[in-house]
Amino acid sequence: MHISIRHFERLFLFLTFSFFGWSLSAQNLFFNQYHFSPLAANPGQAGTLQDAWVGINYRSVPLQLGEKFITTQASALYPVGIGNHRLVFSGSFFSDRVTEFFNTTGGSLGAALSIALSERSELSFGTQAVVFGNSLTGDISTDSQFINGIFDPTAPTGELIGSKSGQVISASSGLYWQVRDYDGRGKGFAGISLFNFTNPEMSYSDQISQKLPTTYKATLGYEILKHGKFAILPTAQGIIGNGKKLLQTGSLFTYDLAGNGAKQIGLGGWYSTSELAVFSVQYQQPEVKAAVSFDVPVSNAYGGAVGSPLEIAIFYRIFKKNKREAAPMVVQTAVPVAAAQPMAADGATEMTAEADSKTQVEEQPVKGTERLVQKELASAPLTPEEERIIDENVRFKLDSDILDEPSQEYLAQVVAIFQQHANLHIQLTGHTCNTGSRDVNQNLSIKRAESVKAYLVNKGLGEDRITVDGKGETQPLTDNSSEALRQLNRRVEIKIVEESK
Repeated sequence: MHISIRHFERLFLFLTFSFFGWSLSAQNLFFNQYHFSPLAANPGQAGTLQDAWVGINYRSVPLQLGEKFITTQASALYPVGIGNHRLVFSGSFFSDRVTEFFNTTGGSLGAALSIALSERSELSFGTQAVVFGNSLTGDISTDSQFINGIFDPTAPTGELIGSKSGQVISASSGLYWQVRDYDGRGKGFAGISLFNFTNPEMSYSDQISQKLPTTYKATLGYEILKHGKFAILPTAQGIIGNGKKLLQTGSLFTYDLAGNGAKQIGLGGWYSTSELAVFSVQYQQPEVKAAVSFDVPVSNAYGGAVGSPLEIAIFYRIFKKNKREAAPMVVQTAVPVAAAQPMAADGATEMTAEADSKTQVEEQPVKGTERLVQKELASAPLTPEEERIIDENVRFKLDSDILDEPSQEYLAQVVAIFQQHANLHIQLTGHTCNTGSRDVNQNLSIKRAESVKAYLVNKGLGEDRITVDGKGETQPLTDNSSEALRQLNRRVEIKIVEESK
């Protein structure tokens, strides 16, 4: 294809060096869904990932003359536990294609260290090295190559632009803070990052080169409302670099499909100072994260773009990393007790002298003919405070199997205990009050136990450690003569058990 650069060069140069200034500033990949593109938004953000993930980000911007500006990034992230902290290694391959003449390709390697500030908050510092190259190629003709009306491809173009390619090494780093809710989902975050702070020199042609400026990026968000399964998370992103400033603000609205944070859908809306309205649809579950967004220009000031830019992000969890769960310990079997401990009116197990001495255990029937027998930890026994916490019950509202916030706070403590005692198994038994039919209550009691199990597994406990059962309304703590007493019977009991041999 021969294109007269006299008719095209101004549009091409405008698109390349103005409208796409973010990408040409050394791997400053730009995605509106920055929470789904950690390596492009903030290298420190990668440190918050608890499992191993692979994913791809894709963005397509339609341009004049039927061309498209296409950005693609494939990423892989792998965490390694270091005590209560985490080190996440990352790698990516990316490509920017600006028309058929200008392309940027490269890759990155990085690492991010996440330091646990508390049970639910962490601070992560990340850095990455980037190697990339720009290539300016194409079958370009100019008026200077037409001699006496005849095109001569060997004649000089008479223009500053010619085929050019080269490699550049750059670096970026970032600091990222995140706090999670009791479901393990992000509740708030704040980050700042520097891209291309080494300021390498990039050549765009034989005559055009420049030192690439540092780009500063900042992100901020915090959940301001959570009601039942609904939540609202306002977010903002700011970018300064290459002589440009951009601010994007809006909110993400989520709905919890499972009631325990394991599955959720989200709808997002943001406004950008680049004269764009951004709309996003998201879906997340433990194994997969996916999102699609559309950019809608709200004025004619949006550069050379035509139509609605499209953005897609898909991430898949390769496997779960439970590095913070303690290694199994050697245990000693205790002498079984002939009868189960009686339950107090508040749902707590009464502590007998034998139980306090940890030389006897409880024997209790479960599904089928199997028996689960509690054992003492000879090397690391439970503390009295840990026993007190586990002896409490998870409470539920009438006809509900949804974990409310107090229940999630309680279960977060339970998770921490069982992560430190990895040889212990868990028996979850659901119960109901006598409101409704027996069959309905039996099913509800099992759903309540399953809801607690889903939360514990989502927080990192092994699924094979947890057994669930439901007793319906058959084993109340107290009579159902009043609403206050019925509330005590809507519960899930947690027992420390281990399969007998």
